[in-house]
Amino acid sequence: MFITRVELRDIKNHADSAYTFQPGVISICGPNGSGKTTILEAIAWALFDHLEYKREDFVRRGAKKGQVTVGFVSDLDQREYLVTRETGGVFYVFDPVTKTRLVEQRSQVIPWLRQRLGVEPGTDLAVLFRTTIGVPQGTFTYDFTLPPASRKAIFDQILRVEEYREAADTLRVPQRINESKIVEVDRQISRFEGELAAWDETRQALDQARQHLSEIEIGLDKTILKRDQLGSTVSKLEEQRQQLDRQRSVVRESQLRLKGLEDRLNAGQQACQQAAAAANLVDRARPGWRSYLEIVKELERLEARREERDRQRTSLNNLEHQLIELVSVERQTRERLEEIDRLRVEAEPLSSLAERQRECEESLLKLREWRGESQSLRLSKDRLNDELAKLRTRYLQLTSLIE
Repeated sequence: MFITRVELRDIKNHADSAYTFQPGVISICGPNGSGKTTILEAIAWALFDHLEYKREDFVRRGAKKGQVTVGFVSDLDQREYLVTRETGGVFYVFDPVTKTRLVEQRSQVIPWLRQRLGVEPGTDLAVLFRTTIGVPQGTFTYDFTLPPASRKAIFDQILRVEEYREAADTLRVPQRINESKIVEVDRQISRFEGELAAWDETRQALDQARQHLSEIEIGLDKTILKRDQLGSTVSKLEEQRQQLDRQRSVVRESQLRLKGLEDRLNAGQQACQQAAAAANLVDRARPGWRSYLEIVKELERLEARREERDRQRTSLNNLEHQLIELVSVERQTRERLEEIDRLRVEAEPLSSLAERQRECEESLLKLREWRGESQSLRLSKDRLNDELAKLRTRYLQLTSLIE
């Protein structure tokens, strides 16, 4: 499994954080209390169902619930999945390729994670993380100090001793099969040795068969020679047949060409008749065509005069609109100047109060800055108190562990 990303929302001191990881060894650095351990705790909670304290203590102060999203690439199918878990109980696996939720609820997500992790169906993921993957600092060698029976129960599960024992038992079956095959091969060797005892008789029969094969080969050569002679005769006949087919094809093409020429001749005669009739029509219509051309020229001249008239009418309308707008602007300008004169008269008594207002605004701005600094200091104090409480809790845990 390769973890690709971790997203934290309202988790301990992470309001909204996202971390993307690349293949290889990952080092997470930062000052004390910056949230480095929280990233590992989020991975343990989302993928291994392991959390060392209550969910309420895992949520950022002031928030109602927190959310953790861990992305990973499974080694089984080389696909990326996103596991999202909220302190309110939401727990599901999302496939970013199909944009669907694959499984939901803890009863379905945990078995699905066991399968993608490649562990036994009944494995306790929380114990696996606590004892093997996410061993706390200072307790990595604790399992080695246990009695032999306790060590055996832990390390046999990690090293999969039972699987190796089952594999050894399974390999005994092929061994027995191989032994039975060896016995069968020995039987075949004995049978072949009995058959080799009649080698001379078989050699004599083989010589007779070779002599008979030579006679058959001589007869085969004669048959092949006759076949070649017949093949040359068939080739000549085939060439003659192909020539006859070509001549028949030429005759058919000539017939088709002759029919096409006859059709074209008939079409030409009809075209000549139509051309003569059209020439008579042109002669009769020539005076009307000339009159039509003169009328078209007159229409074009009248159309040009009409367009010129429309342009002048449009220009006149635009000028009238502009005149109306200028009159309106003049009236508004006059009213605005009168309003400015009236306001100037009213503003003269207020000039002394404007300076006092400016001083009050500057004082108000300074007071707001002081209030912001006070709020910032109060938040810093609350955050330091939270960190002090966590350090005290950690101190008590370490003291208990040392005892």
